[in-house]
Amino acid sequence: MILQAHRAAQMDWMSACRASLDQAEAAHETLFALTPDRRAQPEAFDLLRNVPFDPLSVLGTDAPNLTAAAFNSDLLIRNPWIRDVLDEL
Repeated sequence: MILQAHRAAQMDWMSACRASLDQAEAAHETLFALTPDRRAQPEAFDLLRNVPFDPLSVLGTDAPNLTAAAFNSDLLIRNPWIRDVLDEL
Protein backbone atom coordinates (compact mmCIF):
# COMPACT_ATOMS: atom_id res chain seq x y z
CA MET A 1 0.00 0.00 0.00
CA ILE A 2 1.32 3.41 -0.97
CA LEU A 3 0.32 5.96 1.65
CA GLN A 4 1.54 9.11 -0.07
CA ALA A 5 -0.87 10.34 -2.74
CA HIS A 6 1.86 11.95 -4.84
CA ARG A 7 3.85 8.71 -4.88
CA ALA A 8 0.77 6.68 -5.86
CA ALA A 9 0.09 9.16 -8.69
CA GLN A 10 3.70 8.84 -9.81
CA MET A 11 3.41 5.04 -9.90
CA ASP A 12 0.12 5.26 -11.83
CA TRP A 13 1.70 7.64 -14.34
CA MET A 14 4.70 5.38 -14.83
CA SER A 15 2.43 2.34 -15.28
CA ALA A 16 0.48 4.19 -17.96
CA CYS A 17 3.74 4.98 -19.80
CA ARG A 18 4.81 1.39 -20.42
CA ALA A 19 3.18 0.60 -23.77
CA SER A 20 6.64 0.17 -25.27
CA LEU A 21 10.21 0.10 -24.05
CA ASP A 22 10.89 3.43 -25.75
CA GLN A 23 7.89 4.99 -24.00
CA ALA A 24 8.97 3.58 -20.62
CA GLU A 25 12.54 4.84 -21.07
CA ALA A 26 11.28 8.30 -22.04
CA ALA A 27 9.04 8.38 -18.96
CA HIS A 28 11.99 7.37 -16.76
CA GLU A 29 14.09 10.12 -18.31
CA THR A 30 11.30 12.65 -17.66
CA LEU A 31 11.00 11.53 -14.06
CA PHE A 32 14.66 11.32 -13.08
CA ALA A 33 16.85 13.28 -15.50
CA LEU A 34 17.87 16.84 -14.97
CA THR A 35 16.72 19.08 -17.79
CA PRO A 36 18.79 22.16 -18.57
CA ASP A 37 16.31 24.23 -16.52
CA ARG A 38 16.57 21.86 -13.55
CA ARG A 39 20.38 21.93 -13.77
CA ALA A 40 20.75 25.71 -13.99
CA GLN A 41 20.46 26.70 -10.33
CA PRO A 42 22.58 23.95 -8.74
CA GLU A 43 25.21 24.46 -11.45
CA ALA A 44 25.26 28.19 -10.69
CA PHE A 45 26.35 27.31 -7.15
CA ASP A 46 28.76 24.59 -8.30
CA LEU A 47 26.65 21.94 -6.58
CA LEU A 48 26.58 19.33 -9.35
CA ARG A 49 29.29 16.87 -10.14
CA ASN A 50 29.28 14.48 -13.06
CA VAL A 51 30.83 11.32 -11.71
CA PRO A 52 30.95 8.51 -14.24
CA PHE A 53 29.78 5.10 -13.10
CA ASP A 54 32.55 2.69 -14.05
CA PRO A 55 32.88 -0.28 -11.70
CA LEU A 56 35.37 -1.85 -14.10
CA SER A 57 37.94 0.84 -13.28
CA VAL A 58 37.68 0.00 -9.56
CA LEU A 59 36.86 -3.73 -9.55
CA GLY A 60 38.74 -4.85 -12.64
CA THR A 61 37.88 -8.41 -13.64
CA ASP A 62 35.70 -8.75 -10.52
CA ALA A 63 33.26 -6.16 -11.90
CA PRO A 64 29.84 -7.61 -12.65
CA ASN A 65 28.46 -7.61 -16.16
CA LEU A 66 25.78 -4.91 -15.95
CA THR A 67 24.42 -5.21 -19.48
CA ALA A 68 20.71 -5.84 -20.06
CA ALA A 69 21.59 -9.13 -21.78
CA ALA A 70 23.53 -10.36 -18.74
CA PHE A 71 20.71 -9.33 -16.42
CA ASN A 72 18.11 -11.09 -18.56
CA SER A 73 20.22 -14.24 -18.76
CA ASP A 74 20.77 -14.38 -15.01
CA LEU A 75 17.08 -13.65 -14.36
CA LEU A 76 16.02 -16.58 -16.54
CA ILE A 77 18.59 -18.90 -14.97
CA ARG A 78 17.35 -18.05 -11.46
CA ASN A 79 13.66 -17.98 -12.45
CA PRO A 80 13.05 -20.35 -15.39
CA TRP A 81 9.27 -20.01 -14.98
CA ILE A 82 9.51 -16.43 -16.30
CA ARG A 83 10.15 -17.83 -19.79
CA ASP A 84 6.63 -19.32 -19.76
CA VAL A 85 5.13 -15.96 -18.77
CA LEU A 86 7.04 -14.16 -21.52
CA ASP A 87 5.94 -16.71 -24.10
CA GLU A 88 2.30 -15.94 -23.22
CA LEU A 89 2.73 -12.23 -24.03
